[in-house]
Amino acid sequence: MQTTERGRAERASDETTPTAATRLRLSQAGETRVVDVYEAYWNDLVPSLAAQSSLRLKVVRGLSLVGYWVFSRVWMGGLMRRKYLTFGVVTSAAAMIAWYLGVVGLFLEALVEEPPVFLQAVPGVVPVLDALSGWQLWAGATLFMALLPVPRLVDMIDFSKRYLTNEVTGARGVGLRVQLRHRVRQQILDAVEREEYSRLTLVGHSFGSVVAVDLLADLELPANLPLRLVTLGSPLRIFGQKAPWLYEEVDKCARRPGLESWKDVTIDSDWFATGIPLPDLAACSSRRVPAEGTFVDHLQARTHARYFDNQAAVEAIVAPWSTNP
Repeated sequence: MQTTERGRAERASDETTPTAATRLRLSQAGETRVVDVYEAYWNDLVPSLAAQSSLRLKVVRGLSLVGYWVFSRVWMGGLMRRKYLTFGVVTSAAAMIAWYLGVVGLFLEALVEEPPVFLQAVPGVVPVLDALSGWQLWAGATLFMALLPVPRLVDMIDFSKRYLTNEVTGARGVGLRVQLRHRVRQQILDAVEREEYSRLTLVGHSFGSVVAVDLLADLELPANLPLRLVTLGSPLRIFGQKAPWLYEEVDKCARRPGLESWKDVTIDSDWFATGIPLPDLAACSSRRVPAEGTFVDHLQARTHARYFDNQAAVEAIVAPWSTNP
């Protein structure tokens, strides 16, 4: 059960509840509504670079990530004038570089233990590699590993590149963006076509907000189905610096027929969220809200995970509709 300052939500699932849904009863402002909640699941499509066992793959893939993100337009657009955004981007970059140094250290150590024939033939190379894989390299990488959620950040950085470039993953030869959009589209359409719903609220958190916007910009829904979009802790603004087509998707999404409202909520002290540059339309509104948390909470991205405990975020999701069903 979730209680807010303006209402109350409790589970109300029974034998009539769709198999894939969780049914809630919302009591708010003297009104009681029944809501079915569906999760559009896509995490199983995301490969984990941090968990990859191949050192060679990590070295090659890590180098491509450093080139893609460090030498990019994400540092433009007033980044250094926004302290929380700057902290988040710099922290992520530091985590990626620290992780990569650790991977390179392991790779060099493996080369020293079993040097290939071509390295043995070059005088002085093996001692140099041995020195490069020493404790100094490990010390800096280990410090960042202890302070930051490095594996999670590395996987997000890697996943973002794969999605923004529609990189082919798996044996089917299909780009990740295409796979993910198809999965979420099908889950949404299955829900609205099987049940007689009078309205739809789509909620996207973190990179899920990027997927929601990208999908909703072109998603065909029943013409008589009112729609609301709520985005929480979105990193879209920073990714749009790298992939400008995302800004075009934002504009298309904001102007689509049937969209009653789009509320974008960002915790002001969330280092890993930038918010979305919404167009100046009556249906669109942005809100930056404060949140409690220590420096370690911000550093460990715990603040980024707390949107569904945040009063403003919950109110944006469960707020009464302006149209009647």
